[in-house]
Amino acid sequence: MQRGFTLVEMMIVVLIVALFLLLGVPLTARWVGSANVNSATVSFTQGAAMVRSRALRNTGGVALSAPSAYLILINGNATATAGGTVCVQDATTVGGLNCDNAVWMARLPNGTSATFNGANAQCLALTPGGLITSATLGSTTCGATGVYAISTIQGVSGGPSALN
Repeated sequence: MQRGFTLVEMMIVVLIVALFLLLGVPLTARWVGSANVNSATVSFTQGAAMVRSRALRNTGGVALSAPSAYLILINGNATATAGGTVCVQDATTVGGLNCDNAVWMARLPNGTSATFNGANAQCLALTPGGLITSATLGSTTCGATGVYAISTIQGVSGGPSALN
């Protein structure tokens, strides 16, 4: 009576496990990439809602034609260990194209790149009426539209999409 497995049986099992791994890794990478794009999209959507809310609130008491709040994207180029940042700043506390005094901030998932109005560091300025207006933060002229696009190092992309 023989007990145990033969070498051929063990090799067949190893081959089957290797095939499952070979098929599963790309699917998992695409799933992670898709989840990261969805997370970044939610960050932009929440940022759009927050910037409109802050603009309408007009906490700085700025004139109706002047910017009262900004939606800012910085460091849109991602690496495997870092993602960009989306933030909202009031006109009274904004000190340039950064998120130093942000009233709301979200970090994009690691490995997720974003462009906002075609640039990886960009802003959108809103008036107290909630309308997009022209403005300059430092040397950056804020975009006239709220168009963003997202991509991941896994090759998954989303957009371009417009903020409402």
